[in-house]
Amino acid sequence: MIREAPIFSVRSSNSDSIERAFQILDQIPGRATSAYSHSQGIKGLRDTIAFGIKAHDGFPADPNDIFLTDGASPAVPYYLDEETGWGFEVLKLENQLKTAKSKGINIRALFVINLGNPTRQVLVEANQREIVELCKKEGLVLLGDEVYQENVYVPEKQFHSFKKVVCSI
Repeated sequence: MIREAPIFSVRSSNSDSIERAFQILDQIPGRATSAYSHSQGIKGLRDTIAFGIKAHDGFPADPNDIFLTDGASPAVPYYLDEETGWGFEVLKLENQLKTAKSKGINIRALFVINLGNPTRQVLVEANQREIVELCKKEGLVLLGDEVYQENVYVPEKQFHSFKKVVCSI
């Protein structure tokens, strides 16, 4: 069942927080919060997240396409450029991909954290489009970590989810 209340909403009192915690626990089969949950993450939580993504982006979201994980370790690290507002230089990444491939590394995915932690800098939409095009050209799965989307601290920037960018291309 898809719940209409967002998971990560700000509540005004302790009783609201406790009530929301019980709502989340109710979505977990048997309230088993151990490491033995579904490998994609808890279905009820994925349903709620899919509902929130659709409400935010205006495009349908399938909970079966959502994976909740505890993080990732990059095979080919990449660092954002502070001088360009923490932008992602696609040409530099293409060079890193070529170097990795020449060493026999089979790159299958690109993992992007948007908003960047700890800077809370957000990628501009044009840069996101470049990233999507690179993934398409290279045959890479694009994985986005966008859980802090409400924490944009740079007034002139706006958050755009990768899902919305992909769907609008």
